[in-house]
Amino acid sequence: MISLIGMKLRPNKSVAAFTLIELFLVVLLLSVIVSLSTPMFRRTFSELSLKNTAFTISKLANYSQEMAIIDRASYRMNLDYKNGTFWLAKLEPKENTYKKLTNRYGKIFRFPDGAEISGPEKIDFYPDGRCDEVEIRITDAHGTGYAVRTQGFGRRVAVEDITK
Repeated sequence: MISLIGMKLRPNKSVAAFTLIELFLVVLLLSVIVSLSTPMFRRTFSELSLKNTAFTISKLANYSQEMAIIDRASYRMNLDYKNGTFWLAKLEPKENTYKKLTNRYGKIFRFPDGAEISGPEKIDFYPDGRCDEVEIRITDAHGTGYAVRTQGFGRRVAVEDITK
């Protein structure tokens, strides 16, 4: 037999291919694997966002403590649990009010969705190196989470893993 372009065609031999049943079984197997791994991925992502938030609070607290000493001005970390946000502010002595910072540390940070946060609504950092001794607890629905503790005069902020 000759094709339209003049080449000889081979006689009909069996072609190696997948059957519809084999393809269906592969798709079924992959969907089972994905459905089993999705909850683990969500939990891991939730734990990572809690950890990231705890370390962000700790770094902002350390930054505030250092800048309060350097600038000889009071700093404050505001925690708005109702709106799920936190940010840094500096005391303006002429106006006697705290103004939100305008540098990269002055942006408004967000708590993770679904997280339970408890602690004070503000943490003050003073020019002499002192700060309010507080504990902020950030947990998820599974009971895992972190505690961020400021420890007073000249000490670093501690982050500890907690479970309910």
